[in-house]
Amino acid sequence: MRLLPAALLGLLACGSEPVPAAGSLDGSVESHFDPPSGRTSSPTSPRSVGGEGECARVLVIFDRSGSMGLEWEGATLSGPRWRLAADAVEAVLGPVAERVEAGALLFPSGPRTDPRACAPVDPLDAQIPWRDGTAFLDAWRATFAGASVGGTTPLDAAFARADEALAAGGDTPTLVLVLTDGEPTCAEVPGAASRARDWAAAGVETWVVGLPGARGGLLLEDIAAAGGTSLLLIDTPEALTERLAEIVDETVQGACR
Repeated sequence: MRLLPAALLGLLACGSEPVPAAGSLDGSVESHFDPPSGRTSSPTSPRSVGGEGECARVLVIFDRSGSMGLEWEGATLSGPRWRLAADAVEAVLGPVAERVEAGALLFPSGPRTDPRACAPVDPLDAQIPWRDGTAFLDAWRATFAGASVGGTTPLDAAFARADEALAAGGDTPTLVLVLTDGEPTCAEVPGAASRARDWAAAGVETWVVGLPGARGGLLLEDIAAAGGTSLLLIDTPEALTERLAEIVDETVQGACR
């Protein structure tokens, strides 16, 4: 199996999953946001990849825990973290949509039904399955048009679902982008770092990007190191868009030569 650089952005937790208080960093209170007219993040400058047809895949793993509903402090454009991060993904993938196939996993997929259990993460087929880049962006916009966030941060479960999705990829070069800001909860075996190490052995680089407020820096560093990269900590939506564009462009251009 030949997979090119993957950008995985996430957090890894140890121990059981706590029940956070309502309104806490990853509390159970859902946050809703109706974006104002116009964009909430700055698009990248025009980019292009020569040739025709899809030549790479992009898997987005996106944190929808309660803390993602908090304002992105210091951002030029106002809005919650999830809105600005989602806009950055759209801005980055737009210029290369005709050359990629993409899918997305949001975690958690919903609230816990049992306080002793982890928050669920649905498989890719139940979220935004693999599809051409243009169709993916349509589904991405629809998903976040009336999006809500809430719950904890089951990163290990999200990595497990990503492992399932990547296993069906064949030889198509694949890039994974994981965006998160919360304290990881509900550890599993194998964990995120172990899976990142396996992906690296198969040619997949794991990119770990922590949004403002991200906790567990040492765990993030462990995942990034296991995946063959270094931890990226992002301060502004503009920096997020710029850095992700660099990662996507390097991978897609390398795959589409």
